[in-house]
Amino acid sequence: MRVDLSDRARDDIDAAIDWYLEKQAFSAASKFADEIDQALKLLAQYPGFGITALSVTRMRSLQEL
Repeated sequence: MRVDLSDRARDDIDAAIDWYLEKQAFSAASKFADEIDQALKLLAQYPGFGITALSVTRMRSLQEL
């Protein structure tokens, strides 16, 4: 299954990574990006995984952050 991110979700992810980078928390930025990638892979593999938000949206909390 394909996972699509809303523009707002993409903006939020970019803003979070930018914030980590501005703080020179390069390891945290990388770890955050890895967590996002892992969450997207899980949602693609298991579409019912996570919490339903709205009618066609799924949410998942990040484990490490």
